[in-house]
Amino acid sequence: MPWRPTVWCIAARSWAPYILIRFIGPCFIVNSLLGHGASTALIINLILAEVLTNFHGFVTIVPNHAGEDLYRFTGKPKSKGEFYVRQILGSCNYQTGAWWGDFLQGWLNYQIEHHIWLDMTLSQYQWVQPKVKQLCASYEIPYIQEPIWQRCWSMIRLAIGDASMLSGNNFQGVST
Repeated sequence: MPWRPTVWCIAARSWAPYILIRFIGPCFIVNSLLGHGASTALIINLILAEVLTNFHGFVTIVPNHAGEDLYRFTGKPKSKGEFYVRQILGSCNYQTGAWWGDFLQGWLNYQIEHHIWLDMTLSQYQWVQPKVKQLCASYEIPYIQEPIWQRCWSMIRLAIGDASMLSGNNFQGVST
């Protein structure tokens, strides 16, 4: 595997400190204080936590930006209105409204609202989401909201080549 100098630079500046601080350092400390068995249990738990956290992050972020029912755009928007329409057409929401569901998804189930208002607080997404959905309906802008598992299936279909995203250049919706 040919490693270029830039990869070595990234490894030295990013990966190595992370691995040292997140895995090696704590295991070394636990090993010196509690022994080999405790440090082995710690490394297993740290690796499992890393895998589960990354899986959770991937499942809550990627599928609501990928699917055959979402648009992909090229170039810059021509107006502020077009920017907002692109944010709505290029992302989707998971089911919203239940506090525990919102919490478990890190409020990433409000992707459309998040893309429109980056600085809005998480609790405000719950308040504004029905209003955005209603506004989209009145302008006939597709507002995609599906359960997380359906979105994962859409993303898988896209990843294996059974589907492709819609071209934003072909959207014939509201004029912006």
